[in-house]
Amino acid sequence: MTFGIIPMALFWFGLVWFGLIIAVVLLIHWSTKEFSNSSTGQEKPALDVLKERFTRGEIDKQEFEEVKHILTDQV
Repeated sequence: MTFGIIPMALFWFGLVWFGLIIAVVLLIHWSTKEFSNSSTGQEKPALDVLKERFTRGEIDKQEFEEVKHILTDQV
């Protein structure tokens, strides 16, 4: 009877540890994925930033056209 209980206890002990490890890995994966999605979701496209800078008068028309040409050629 004891020879059956020991392997069964070891099996359940290992299963619990395996479940905890999987849970920790999934939690870490989920938290880093949420963090990276939230940071990239708030960024503006470069062309929009360029238009805003031109509208505020930070750059002139020539610089706007040059940078716009560079940005649209890369797409």
